[in-house]
Amino acid sequence: MDENREYTFKINTTKLTIDAFLDNSIYSDVNLEEINSCAEMLDWIFHMHKRHNAKEFYEFCKLLNKIFDPQSNCCSWGKEKKFNGTALTREFIKKNGRNN
Repeated sequence: MDENREYTFKINTTKLTIDAFLDNSIYSDVNLEEINSCAEMLDWIFHMHKRHNAKEFYEFCKLLNKIFDPQSNCCSWGKEKKFNGTALTREFIKKNGRNN
């Protein structure tokens, strides 16, 4: 992580990814179609926590929360639920439009 640069995160509604931008260029992406368990989501959360400052990390987690609504769709009351990252992402885009 470069302390002097700020990353921004956006949902790519075509590729079904969360894209990280640095200086208006794509730096990396998270394939939402590959997040099909709480463990896979948690892996990305810890991965991003190590590489980004608090503001950027918050923005990434906020997008995951908006897309997956984890407490409703992924785990409730400490119990993991089966979910499909592709289906939840497409449902989010359908409800919220392509410009998120």
